[in-house]
Amino acid sequence: NREWWKTLQLNGKRKKGYADWIDQANTFYSHAPAVVQEFKKFNITQADLDKGKTLTQAVAAAFARQKIETSLAQQATQQRDAALEALHNWMSDFMSIARVALKEHPQQLELLGVIV
Repeated sequence: NREWWKTLQLNGKRKKGYADWIDQANTFYSHAPAVVQEFKKFNITQADLDKGKTLTQAVAAAFARQKIETSLAQQATQQRDAALEALHNWMSDFMSIARVALKEHPQQLELLGVIV
């Protein structure tokens, strides 16, 4: 029956990206109960369809968590880079002041890592 193949999105190729695949799988599982009798011809029961739907939902939840974690990692990287930039600026000012303050004591400058 071409009509239910089309409704279940069984015609054509499977989607490649996770978001597209999840959308296609959700469409399949949401419409599958309407044609469960057809699936019985292939020894596929409602329990099999329910299990597939549950697994698809688990994949969708994991995909959503991954997106959130990726976003959080990007934010943490930006915060780290900003903190390092602020530290670099502070250290630059500090070293300039230390060179002036310790001009008479070059050994102490070397303790700070300044080669004299």
